[in-house]
Amino acid sequence: MKQSYIFSALLLAMTVMPAWAQSSASLSNVDSQWGKLLVSSGVKTTTTGGQLVKGNDGSLYMLAAADTKTSADVVSMGDTPIANGTQNSSTSYNQNFVLSKLNASDGTPVWTVASVTGEVATTQQWAAATSDGGVIAAFSMRHTYGRLTDSIALVDATGDTTTVDWALETGATERYYRLAVMKVTADGAISWIRQIAVNHDPQPGATSDAYKKITPTGAYLYGMTVDSNDNIYLSGRVCTALTLTKADGSTVDITAHNVEGWSGDPQKSVGSLYIVKLDAQGNYLNSITSGGAATCEAMRGMKIKNNTLYVYGVIQGLAGTDITLGDKRVTMTGANTSWATANLSLDLDKVNFFKVYESTLSGSAINNPNMIVNDNDIYLMGQCKNAVDVEGTTVSTPSTRNAMLLKADAATGTLEAAITDATAFSSFFDAFEDQNQNIYLGYYTLNGALKLVKYDEATLTKQDEVQLFSNCATGQSLVVDGQNLYAMTRCKGSNLTSKAPAASAKAPFVVNATEYSCLISAYTLPFTASTAVKNVNAETTATEVIYYNLQGIASNEPQPGINIKVTTYSDGSREAVKMMK
Repeated sequence: MKQSYIFSALLLAMTVMPAWAQSSASLSNVDSQWGKLLVSSGVKTTTTGGQLVKGNDGSLYMLAAADTKTSADVVSMGDTPIANGTQNSSTSYNQNFVLSKLNASDGTPVWTVASVTGEVATTQQWAAATSDGGVIAAFSMRHTYGRLTDSIALVDATGDTTTVDWALETGATERYYRLAVMKVTADGAISWIRQIAVNHDPQPGATSDAYKKITPTGAYLYGMTVDSNDNIYLSGRVCTALTLTKADGSTVDITAHNVEGWSGDPQKSVGSLYIVKLDAQGNYLNSITSGGAATCEAMRGMKIKNNTLYVYGVIQGLAGTDITLGDKRVTMTGANTSWATANLSLDLDKVNFFKVYESTLSGSAINNPNMIVNDNDIYLMGQCKNAVDVEGTTVSTPSTRNAMLLKADAATGTLEAAITDATAFSSFFDAFEDQNQNIYLGYYTLNGALKLVKYDEATLTKQDEVQLFSNCATGQSLVVDGQNLYAMTRCKGSNLTSKAPAASAKAPFVVNATEYSCLISAYTLPFTASTAVKNVNAETTATEVIYYNLQGIASNEPQPGINIKVTTYSDGSREAVKMMK
């Protein structure tokens, strides 16, 4: 079965239409291909998405979470069972960790790695592809309620169980989160899991009985990526302290600087931003945190371009105070929620710029932030409440939450333009580009629709749009691969229908979600997409070529049979191509 999947993927790769043969690039010509729901059995169970990732062997990875309560619950992708539930003594549900490799042609699961004990934080799990066709997953996890003596464990595609060595203190009655980083091979075997301890001591400012016993969430994991050498980068917010381990067994602590008087309540916004670099085995290499005074600082995610790390996040400042990152300093003029971004060296030893696009109007709030970077520009996107006035550019919105996009210079961080959509409770959630300097934004409206909206990058004027799917509650992730577009969303309802295919005789796909469920859907674009537009004046050269066989073994020369040729270029980008010797 696995050989059949690889062969079909090769045929698909060889039959992609050349640019001159493509149909009209109008978004009305988008074709709907397939859609599958990730669901779990039981009463009122729900599933939540996390991220879609394109593997470097041409695969599609899905990272998600599924509500379960007992080990008898079953998690399924479409009609295919992929994991069992975990035992939980609470009246509510816990969240299973679910990482699946999918057949990109129809969404059929190839293999799954899932938790069998323990619970993940649904908004704190990320995946990134590695050069050997595998995947790194980073997540925040804790013991299951009422079963504090059970070891946290995950089962991989080989059937092996990997137990995390994490025993709670003797007599412990409360749960708390730790962070973890895991490597999974292209065949679905867990190679290793590294823990990052999070201090859970009670805070001096704790007032409630619960927080006098423990600090349940001392850090948040908001982003993760890997570079061309498979080094791992994590970002987020720390409220207490993180303890990371080096390759020689020694440890390093990363502490928060602005939590004086904090009660330990995880719903209160306090803490410092952090960025951590690990090697390809998950061992600590370096880190950087913010300094100065602020209410809350957090880096939400990261992208690597041209051997540079771009990070983005949200800052809540205090008027007249400074926030620092490395040797860069920003003085806040107000106490409003604001966008932030920075450009750092991959070794985290130099900050090229640190920018806060500060709102001068009260009441602004930013949700679901994301970013893409090309050679020239940064595009920050998400959802914003009320108007934002940054660096002399005012973007007005109604009082409800609306989709917003900021465009900034990639070299300096200087804001260039900003747009918003007037539709209430809407958001841009992900984006990609074509080779003609157009940007395509994934867009959703609450209980409305999933759309793809085209803008001209130079002017940020809307060119085209298409509704991909009805009744999409939340858009979460997009992946492009040539003319193929894959989307991860949440939805609920009966007879939810995709766009009618334009260039084929197939009928629209229809799904029925009795509860909020994670939907993975696929579409064919009438043009070839790109994750980053190349600068026409930039010259890139191949700096490294490695061949991997189906077992993930690397070689400088192709091996007999099917190989994955991974080329690393001078700008830090990578290209993976299947080939037969």
